[in-house]
Amino acid sequence: MAAIAAQKYTSSERVWRLGLPAETLFGKDSNLQPGVCATATKLAGTGAGLVRADGNPHGTLSDVRIKCVVAGTINQKNLVNPGALPQFQVSTDGGATWGPSEIVSSDNDTAYIRSVSFGVRWVFYGATPAFVATDVWKTSTTPSPTIEALIGTCSSHANRFLIGSCGRKMPLTTWPEALEQVVAELVRWELVKIRGLAADQQMAQYRPVGAMEWLEDARKGLFTDDADFSGAGSGFVYPQVVSDAEPLADFGDGRWWTA
Repeated sequence: MAAIAAQKYTSSERVWRLGLPAETLFGKDSNLQPGVCATATKLAGTGAGLVRADGNPHGTLSDVRIKCVVAGTINQKNLVNPGALPQFQVSTDGGATWGPSEIVSSDNDTAYIRSVSFGVRWVFYGATPAFVATDVWKTSTTPSPTIEALIGTCSSHANRFLIGSCGRKMPLTTWPEALEQVVAELVRWELVKIRGLAADQQMAQYRPVGAMEWLEDARKGLFTDDADFSGAGSGFVYPQVVSDAEPLADFGDGRWWTA
């Protein structure tokens, strides 16, 4: 029987923004699936230089564009650059709005611009890596499927605690940002465990101790009157919302997040 899809209390973008240690968990030797950039396609311009997009996108963006605003050529090994390095602007909304102008890196033969806020690295290259101010390239992005899956499972785990405060409101339709932080921290710790780093002393700082304390407060009913929690009140039936006789029945001692 198929699992029932859980209410997701945060998004991949928010997991990244709320403190995911990206460089530590993702990389060439990682067993975590990264986000994906589609093959960049050229929309306009006559420059001979080429562009591709890679990295680890944080979310779903259907139309990401990069355009040359100052013509130039990337540096090439053993050659004197005939002019200046090119500059580009990036748009995440199909060209409706554009970010600030950024100059490519000074690397030889292959240059870069990193869009850190949404996890994309732009790579500039080519046999004749010259760009003109009319060049426009387009890509799209999808987030890490590992993070997407864990948001669902960690949100489902959180529900077992939230019923203590919100049982008559579930499924929730609104919730405080604090819950997003909690689920993001749970996702982060699950990623650490999947990477096999849970016993690493440097990873101890990422144990979701504060998140579990917050969930315990929810289980105890401390958020019952919190106006940030609202919902349809028809998705779940919990006759006795909080039971002292059988606390955390589905989680043993409740420490499901430990290594």
